[in-house]
Amino acid sequence: MNTAWQVKGSGRVGDMTKLVHQWLPACGQERDDAGDWRLLFLDSFRARFDIRIKDLCMERGYVVLFHYGHTTGTFQVNDVGPPRAVQGDVPRHRVEAAP
Repeated sequence: MNTAWQVKGSGRVGDMTKLVHQWLPACGQERDDAGDWRLLFLDSFRARFDIRIKDLCMERGYVVLFHYGHTTGTFQVNDVGPPRAVQGDVPRHRVEAAP
């Protein structure tokens, strides 16, 4: 888990740059030769619209796509329950804690 604390709330472009370097592996020669591009869905947040973030992700072989309002339950894992796409599968994959 990563956290970013700011005086005025949300993280900045520098915080997002650090996250990209930390979590998105560089696109190696094998992926590049295979044309192995990956999609990166991000929620619409000002720092993520910066061209430097897009360029950095593209250098690492990721195409940035944004999802906007009212899509959290579909595209983004949230902390109140599973995304709609996997709700039907969750009960059979749950593991009960040992007593």
